[in-house]
Amino acid sequence: MARLRLVALGGLVLLQTGELRQPPRELRLEPTDRILVLAPHPDDEVLGGAGVIQEANRLGLPLRIVWLTYGDNNEGAFLLYRHHPILFPSAVRQMGAVRHDEAVAAAQVLGVPTNRLAFLGYPDFRTLQIWCSFWGESRPALRGMLSGARAVPYNSAYREGAPYKGEAILHDLTTIIRQFHPTKILVSHPADLNGDHQALYLFTRVALWQLND
Repeated sequence: MARLRLVALGGLVLLQTGELRQPPRELRLEPTDRILVLAPHPDDEVLGGAGVIQEANRLGLPLRIVWLTYGDNNEGAFLLYRHHPILFPSAVRQMGAVRHDEAVAAAQVLGVPTNRLAFLGYPDFRTLQIWCSFWGESRPALRGMLSGARAVPYNSAYREGAPYKGEAILHDLTTIIRQFHPTKILVSHPADLNGDHQALYLFTRVALWQLND
């Protein structure tokens, strides 16, 4: 891969092949582009990249959307949907299933079919902790904050049973990037205060460095 150019784009950053330069004022999609959108949680792809997704579809460009988590560690949202607090791990998975279905529905509104979507299923609100501390065979997988899971629990996930470890996240992102061959990657901004947003940027950067090697 060539060097990467970073372009601020709403709540996301654009990683693009090319020399390191000042961000352009307008993002232009080329006929040869392949667009990969990496979102920390369901809804981030819409809030940060809906316009790019729609333009890519209008131009008929190859496009894929990948979510790092199911966004299942959100008691406020669960209270809104179920009108009671989270008491059991099964309730966390129910919340994740709701957010998964919402993201799929939103993608269909934007014109993205389900075969272009992938949910990695790593623990919501804990991926920065994985980045900082959960690497290597001697370290057990992280335990989810509300789910209690130590591995991806969703059968709709990209790799069900993947352990909550840094190597697993890096493996999935590297595999997806290698197989899809994107020319532009939209990913969460490293200065975002949300830990999952920071983590996804960091894991993506390392995946690209490894592919460059």
